[in-house]
Amino acid sequence: MKAPPGLCAACCKKVGLTGFVCRCGKTFCGSHRYAEDHGCSFDFKGASRDAIARANPVIKAEKLTGKI
Repeated sequence: MKAPPGLCAACCKKVGLTGFVCRCGKTFCGSHRYAEDHGCSFDFKGASRDAIARANPVIKAEKLTGKI
């Protein structure tokens, strides 16, 4: 069920200025703002894993054999 703008996507209550926009792109009221409360489809672990991989690239040093 798709809720119109300004309504909670889970219970269709008016949220006004206090609406919380989730990473899944939907707006929720204070009761459904957490991912566990509204059955979020966003992959938080995967997104965090990708962000860490982008922030910490693999640095490989050259071998030191023959340089001493």
